Amino acid sequence: MAKPGKHARVMIMSTTSTPFTDEATTPDATFTIYTIDDRTMRYWDRDTPVVVERNGTPVPASEYRVQYAGGRIHFYEPQEEEDEITVSGAFVSVVVAAECREFTISIGREMVDVTVFESDGWRDRLSGIGGVTGTISGFYNINNLFTERLLQQKPLVLEFWTSKDDPEFFAVYAVLESQELSAAVEGAVETSVGWQSDGELLIEQEVTP
Repeated sequence: MAKPGKHARVMIMSTTSTPFTDEATTPDATFTIYTIDDRTMRYWDRDTPVVVERNGTPVPASEYRVQYAGGRIHFYEPQEEEDEITVSGAFVSVVVAAECREFTISIGREMVDVTVFESDGWRDRLSGIGGVTGTISGFYNINNLFTERLLQQKPLVLEFWTSKDDPEFFAVYAVLESQELSAAVEGAVETSVGWQSDGELLIEQEVTP
């Protein structure tokens, strides 16, 4: 069933972060990806070091990588089923970007040409690096959130909902690359912001307690 666009929503990262300590995580079936249990803390501040502990002992950073948009630890090797993994760091919240009225998200992956003489006249390709790009459009105001973030030149969390009544949403750390303003005598001043992902895309279902 089609969704009405009027119920879509865009959220943008707040300007402050909140520390958290020894928060519990839950592993996936492979015991390599551990997700913070408290999903209100799902966006981690990239300026604050993340400390991972296994059964109360710090884990060397060489054993894992951090997914900041999503609050996840990706271990390079499976952990023991009985291991208790906790995380400490700081999280950021998101607020409604009230002046937005339209957004686009484009998920893609670079194709690497690996054609050789023996390819029999057809191109061979490998799937390469993935990325996400998009735009956010809306009405401009003097306290516009995006202008300030663009000038700061720092990645920020963007969260997109196709419907505020649908539990599924998309989120990513992004870098704002451009902002355009337009004005017409018969309309309101509008703005359009272009962005590119800086890290993994999170697709998640919001769980209501």
